[in-house]
Order: sequence, then structure tokens, then C-alpha cells
Amino acid sequence: MIDEGYFEKIKLICLGNTRIDYLKLSDALCEGKNRYKTYVYYALPFLGKNPSPAQQELYDGKRGYMDKLKHLPDFEVRLGHIAAGPGRKAPFQQEGVDQMFISDLRKLSSEGLVDSVVIIAGDSHFAPAVASAKEKGIHITLYHKDCYDGPQLPKNNRSGLSSELERLCHSVKVIEKDLVNSVLL
Repeated sequence: MIDEGYFEKIKLICLGNTRIDYLKLSDALCEGKNRYKTYVYYALPFLGKNPSPAQQELYDGKRGYMDKLKHLPDFEVRLGHIAAGPGRKAPFQQEGVDQMFISDLRKLSSEGLVDSVVIIAGDSHFAPAVASAKEKGIHITLYHKDCYDGPQLPKNNRSGLSSELERLCHSVKVIEKDLVNSVLL
């Protein structure tokens, strides 16, 4: 289960916008176990009523990339959206992604479809679903990358990794350079 918004920041800031082969990555993260499915969660960039050519190009590029991932074997891409407007915490806010992630994790664990789940995420919103899956006997492995402390995030939250999420997972692993090098396009 990949929170692509989180992973995209890691790729951009920590890995030099490295191009990753997601099928190889998914198989590597499974460490020899059979992979049931890989779920990728993402909110496409905001596209207003009259987008600039650059905004349209960015949107089309991201959309095309997600469409390519959909065609990989046993991949599911779940798309949310970016909403804009007053009354939000930020001028542009991701919607739907966290809910789909949580729903899928709960379904996988409650229906007994898997005995372990690997996630690339950092959001504290996922903690209750992770706790619920653990109660059902699902082994949760969390991958993250603690590699940036620039202006993008406060120094006390360098990786964007929730300490609650980290505490709940059975295993917490860093996305190491050797792993990245083994899954490059």
C-alpha cells in the first residue's frame, strides 16, 4: 500500500526525483512472500476551470503515470482529488485518498485476504486502521525515508512520519539506497 503523495516527496527531495519501477519495488518490499496486490493512493494535481498550459501538462503527466501503474499486474490505483476553496486548512487540500487507504486496509484485514501488509506512508490518519489490522493478526511493515529537513517540513517531523503510526507497526524500515538502486527504471 503506497501513499504516493508521501512517496512522491521522498522521491523528489531525498532521491533526486529518481524513476522507480513500481512492480520491482512491490516485489522487493514483499521480501520473497507472494504479493496479493499493490495499492497506490494519489490525488491528482488541482486543475481549475482555465488551467495554464503548464498546469494542464502537469495534470496530464500525473494522470498518464497513474494510468500506466493501473496496467501493472495486480496493481490497484485509487485516485482522490485536490480540492480548493474557503473553509479548508490549506488553500489546496487532498481529499479521498486517506479514506480509500483506510477502507482497503480494513477490508484486507477483516476478510482474511492477507496475513501481512507492507505500507509506504507516514500519515497519522492511518494509525487507527493499522491498529485494527494488528488486532486481527495482520503483520504490518512500514517503510519510510528520513532524509530531509529543509523548509518543506519542520525539523521535528523531518520525514513526515507519524510517531503514532511508527509505534503501531510491527516493523519499521528505512527505504535504503540499495533498495532504491535495485528498483530503478
